[in-house]
Amino acid sequence: MAKEALEHFEELKIRRTGRTAWKVKIPGTKWRIYMHLKPGGYWSVEIRLYLKVAKLRLPDVLELSELLVAAQTGWIYGDATYRADKKEVEMTTTQVWQAVSFPGFWPEKEVTVYIESVTVHETHVSIMWAVRVKGVRNAPRWWSLPKKEKQGIILAEIEEANEGKVDIVRAVKLALLYASDGKYPGSNTAKRVLEFAVGSKSYRVRTEQSLRLARLLLERTPQLLAFLRVSGCKKAEFLTRLALSRAPRAYQRLGLYAPVAGAMLNLPLVTVGDEYAYIYARIPVDNAPQGWYERAVEEGWTVNVVRSGETPYYEIPQDSLFEHASEDPELWEALYAFAKAKAEVKPAAKKLVEELLKIRPAGALE
Repeated sequence: MAKEALEHFEELKIRRTGRTAWKVKIPGTKWRIYMHLKPGGYWSVEIRLYLKVAKLRLPDVLELSELLVAAQTGWIYGDATYRADKKEVEMTTTQVWQAVSFPGFWPEKEVTVYIESVTVHETHVSIMWAVRVKGVRNAPRWWSLPKKEKQGIILAEIEEANEGKVDIVRAVKLALLYASDGKYPGSNTAKRVLEFAVGSKSYRVRTEQSLRLARLLLERTPQLLAFLRVSGCKKAEFLTRLALSRAPRAYQRLGLYAPVAGAMLNLPLVTVGDEYAYIYARIPVDNAPQGWYERAVEEGWTVNVVRSGETPYYEIPQDSLFEHASEDPELWEALYAFAKAKAEVKPAAKKLVEELLKIRPAGALE
């Protein structure tokens, strides 16, 4: 039906390119339309645009100094390609944050940004961006290796990280690989590993080393994570969350604190006679990390502002704590340790222990 409609326009040059695909050339040299009938029975229309969007030359906004090449290498590990014959690095992507942030990793180089195509699907529209960086000389020799050999280098990096060899250079390389080509856990706040797709297989950096890598980034290159987050990179948000996610276990074993949105909140218990008790978490407003309230609300926590004497507190009620604990092993362990300790001296807290056991998430330890 779509093809028949197009044939009414005599000025269009239509050529069949496959059993279910047609190429349509609009008069002029800057446009092409490709139409594909998808297996599901709907049409996908791709409009290719041969247009320059911007040409720019950026200063050193990231100030990564000796880590700049490591960051660039992370992009080459992921979605970027080095063309040795042209001395160019190029990348195509449908992710806007990549098109926005990628030029910042090539200070003082000529960067050209294109819209390569617009594809109209049945449920959404996607834009394919192309970014080219000219004049990239003295690049590491392996940047020009065939794809399979590059994959071997990437796997070696992941293996070294799993062996505990995580320094800041490797952390930056793997962080950019993860940001550009890793697996985002979405709303799964209990996730504590970095997962990568290398070729057709999935690989991961184990929990402790993932935490170490994320913390190292936040301590040594906070500007890098901030730059990616501002660009809209959700995986940079996850790396930041990972860096803040686990406080010393001693605090949790004491049953005094629980992790909430990257901060450790005190756990008070309120009892009503011997029949009822409830837990809440709180932190003085002045002690909360900068931006904590906004982050907690974004992650779906219920945050109340209360006063105790002259001191204002952020307070998380029990319902919100239990809702998150049902998916977060670390939070569940902290709440369980607290409730169990209190139950030994306050009978009303025994019901809290029972309720927590009902919602115990996979991976949580008693």
